[in-house]
Amino acid sequence: MKAADVSSLRMLRRARDRIDRDYAERIDIPALAAGAGYSREHFIRAFRTAYGETPGRYRTRRRVERACELLRSANLTVTEICHLVGFTSLGTFSARFAELTGMSPTEYRRQAAGRGGPAPIPGCFALMWRTGSENQELLLLDPMHSMLDEETAQQVRALIAKGALSPGVMATSDCKADHAVLAERGVEFIQEPAERPYGIEALLRDDSGNWFSFTQRKA
Repeated sequence: MKAADVSSLRMLRRARDRIDRDYAERIDIPALAAGAGYSREHFIRAFRTAYGETPGRYRTRRRVERACELLRSANLTVTEICHLVGFTSLGTFSARFAELTGMSPTEYRRQAAGRGGPAPIPGCFALMWRTGSENQELLLLDPMHSMLDEETAQQVRALIAKGALSPGVMATSDCKADHAVLAERGVEFIQEPAERPYGIEALLRDDSGNWFSFTQRKA
């Protein structure tokens, strides 16, 4: 890969990191483009080429993914979650949520409650985080050894390498303490522990650029 290509991907990743970190804020696409050294139109094309969707669509998906987590775990109304993740209109939120999940926020919450616990986590991500603390290990299987056929496994590996996976959510009883341990061991955080309505959250990223929420929920 040419040095110019590597530099461009690095700048695009920084822009994507900002969306990951500030998904609930009013993110100005021209400002993101300028920060990455692109015109608005060129930035949108380059982002879509790198990550398979436009910056605006990526931000919407991040907001819906966060809403899914809150619908499963937080004692908040759908309207409260709508505004918390960055939407200003309940109608728009519900429409975008249905586009990406195939159901309304209320139905998603109902089905999650019916399962009696968190929604299932896909078991085909090639990732293992080890904090070094006793009984704190997350192991997710390599696609090669999952139940996927080889063609699908190759597609999943390509997504992993590109950093285009949906986020994972890891629960912790002490976000700040575990953040300090992980940061010292070289884990890259794109957001330091911060107070949220649902608890304390930090965002970390793996070597391919896939991001994960490290969350200490409110009691």
